[in-house]
Amino acid sequence: MAPDEISFASEEAWNGIHAWGIGHKRAIHDLALFLFPEGHADKLLTTSDAKFHARVRGLMSSSFTEQSLRAQSTLIEGHVGVLVDQFPTSANAEDDSANGALTDLADWFNFFTVNMIGDLALGESSRCPAKGEHHDQVRTVYDCLKPTTIVAAPRYWPILQFLLEKVVPKSVIEGRRRFQKYAHDRANQRLDSRSQRPDFVTPSMKHNPN
Repeated sequence: MAPDEISFASEEAWNGIHAWGIGHKRAIHDLALFLFPEGHADKLLTTSDAKFHARVRGLMSSSFTEQSLRAQSTLIEGHVGVLVDQFPTSANAEDDSANGALTDLADWFNFFTVNMIGDLALGESSRCPAKGEHHDQVRTVYDCLKPTTIVAAPRYWPILQFLLEKVVPKSVIEGRRRFQKYAHDRANQRLDSRSQRPDFVTPSMKHNPN
């Protein structure tokens, strides 16, 4: 919160601000917080350009129709199966607790989500549930989230931003670059494969050949 802004953290506010509807103006992202890296293309999640946002959403919409989601169900069910199969292993693992193993369900559902989205979007699963741990690139994202947020806040005051950027650990900067390269390479690999597997990419390419 600042003198000229206010922050909401509720479902009602999200729907009221971001939901689409006739006569409803799209909420524009604050560039102080949603700033894409210099030299990189704008992104759906960070763009403040309403026309760009509408165009990209249109390109992706065919991947989320009822027909597409039904086609994807086989892949999704496979990932659910792997997750469920791992629960007994985790529950029976050796642990110092006198009451048996402790299982953090938040971690397991994160494993599942990352695994499934990676498969549907990039054509490559991370195998997080099977290994019971995060993929290296996912861990990198988590490590970068807090420093990125801290660096974003002082953009309201350019002098503070300059100073704070100088103290961000080089490991965080390099980690972000590695992740960006990883995502870029995997996305291009999936596009170049021209695979017709039932994922997010196939319907989008079918309806948008260019």
